[in-house]
Amino acid sequence: HSLYKAVFDNQLAVAAHALAEKQGYLQHERDLDFQAAERLWADSEKRQKQRDSLKQEEIEGVTAINRLHELRSIAAHNVALSNIHHELAKEEITQQMEARHLLANHAPVPPKHDSPLQERSVAPKLMKA
Repeated sequence: HSLYKAVFDNQLAVAAHALAEKQGYLQHERDLDFQAAERLWADSEKRQKQRDSLKQEEIEGVTAINRLHELRSIAAHNVALSNIHHELAKEEITQQMEARHLLANHAPVPPKHDSPLQERSVAPKLMKA
């Protein structure tokens, strides 16, 4: 009876040891799986952040391109306004030159106050007074 008990206890101890080894192995495998899952999750989060960053850069790029188009349009309007201003300035100079030419060629000669004729016409009036 004690021999059976010793054999049974020995087999039980061997089975318990084998079970413990299997449990240890399974726990180790679970730990590896968990670590692999953590790495996959971290990689997934990293890739998501990269996608978000690229999307933000794309949005900023589109915004910058739109702003450049606006600035190009503003610059074109400024050039057009500058050309109009230049043409108006040329026209004003031309009109001033024409006005000077007309004044120089067609203006009446201003009377000279120190002419002898005027002195003679004023002198008798003074004497009468």
